[in-house]
Amino acid sequence: IGFYQMAKIAVTPTIVLAEFMLFGKRITFNK
Repeated sequence: IGFYQMAKIAVTPTIVLAEFMLFGKRITFNK
C-alpha cells in the first residue's frame, strides 16, 4: 500500500530537480 506512495514521493523530487536544473541552465545560458 505504501510502496506506490513512497515511489511517488521518491520520484517526484527527482523530476522536479531535473527540470529545475534544466531551467537553471537555460536561464543562466540566456543571461
